Amino acid sequence: MTLRTFTIHPTTSQDSASDQDETLILRCDTIDFSDACIALGTGEIKIIGQLSNSSNGALLGEIENGDTKISVVVKPAMYENPLYDFEWGTLAKREVGAYEISHLLGWNIVPPTVLRDVRDMQSSVQLFIPHDPREHYFTLSPGRRDIMEKFAAFDYIINNADRKGGHILAEKTDSFELFLEPDVSSDSAVTSMTELSADDRVASRFHATQHTLNEDGSPSQSTSHLWGIDHGLSFHIEDKLRTVIWEFSEEPISISLMDDVNRIHAHVKERLLPLVSAHEIEATITRVERLLMNPYHRALDANDRAFPWPLV
Repeated sequence: MTLRTFTIHPTTSQDSASDQDETLILRCDTIDFSDACIALGTGEIKIIGQLSNSSNGALLGEIENGDTKISVVVKPAMYENPLYDFEWGTLAKREVGAYEISHLLGWNIVPPTVLRDVRDMQSSVQLFIPHDPREHYFTLSPGRRDIMEKFAAFDYIINNADRKGGHILAEKTDSFELFLEPDVSSDSAVTSMTELSADDRVASRFHATQHTLNEDGSPSQSTSHLWGIDHGLSFHIEDKLRTVIWEFSEEPISISLMDDVNRIHAHVKERLLPLVSAHEIEATITRVERLLMNPYHRALDANDRAFPWPLV
């Protein structure tokens, strides 16, 4: 399996689109899965800046891996905002737990994520997925029924309390160009990029240099791998499923997915043991067993708080 990494390459003034703009090339390089996992766990992480709109102080970092720089998202436990229903300092571990379940299922819908110390702070470290921030579940779901069903079943298993539309990303395989205003240095440009909202990035002409188009001129999405991120609000012992993916409500779960669910039943405890409480592990196993006994997608109850806010 191969993945993409994201690297920032400032250009010289003569290479810029015009004399009035500076350009950063956000290059997507192919990296080996095992190399990425080793680097995530052992490589020295250089913090570049804080990601915008992060309620829990997520950071953008880089790991040098030979000739490649691997971009990662770092979420220190001590930066978490207190919540009334999730124990403070546990969200980073829950991020790792979600990856472990995705990997156990063999679905590969959560980027590689490890738990380690970064600047003496216990943190989750996740491979950054190059993506267009203008794309999300509501734009990506048409024609992707199979993968969306995986997300629906996965979110039930981990009891995901926050599956917003923007938490599903389409991996980009082409490089980006980011055009900046004049007199912006490379270092400050990186900081500015991480501080922009999705709307600001659109206004700043953040775009892909290459697009594959359908016959009708619409962007083709058939080859993009989809990933899910932001799983810190998961594994609670109480039913807290909140998601935008309800199109499968009350439908039977595909047999192939149920085969995967059946296969992981005996291994959930060992994967989650260092990451969440014993009661939360038992609750996760119970949800798996419920699916095995009644292999249908969760029914949407209008009386429940079933949708996250905001939706994207």
